[in-house]
Amino acid sequence: MTNPRPRCQCEWEAEVIEYINYISEKTRIRSAKTLTQPCLDSRIPILGPHFLPPSYLHAQKRNESEPAVNPEVLYLKPLRVIHPFYYPELARCPQCDCMDGDSWDGWTGTGPRDVHGVMLDEAAIGMQLHCESCRTDPTSKKGLESECENNRKTNLKGHCFATTNPDFWRNWSHWSIPGELDQFWLVIVD
Repeated sequence: MTNPRPRCQCEWEAEVIEYINYISEKTRIRSAKTLTQPCLDSRIPILGPHFLPPSYLHAQKRNESEPAVNPEVLYLKPLRVIHPFYYPELARCPQCDCMDGDSWDGWTGTGPRDVHGVMLDEAAIGMQLHCESCRTDPTSKKGLESECENNRKTNLKGHCFATTNPDFWRNWSHWSIPGELDQFWLVIVD
């Protein structure tokens, strides 16, 4: 890796991921017999999916004495989380458009991606979506094949897709991308 992430950025991202894991576990349906999804306790705040790092004002208001100025903390990037807790409609295979047999299998293995915006840079982390239909399909192989140059659609291959990968979004219509993600993915980079 030519440009490793600063330690304080990694710690900030790990804290956000722990929070997401906690609220996701508390609202997860544990049985097929359950008709309603569990709710969070009213004392637990629902934050995200766009997390801003704490500023100097946070440290100043939470400490009785004057906090030490730590320049590293001032350069933390915000983190955008692409997770089924916030976007349950993403549980759809981008290859076969199937919603049955799709399962979420942890965070992306490569960690957060850097996203460069007009006003500020940020990081994005997502989940891995596994499609059982594509896994058992003998024609599904790893790689990417261009279907057609003139419509810029892509025929994905494989059965595991990361929600922060631009290829996951390539076959989505602009109007079907949830919430603020339509603006967000215009600036994603590798």
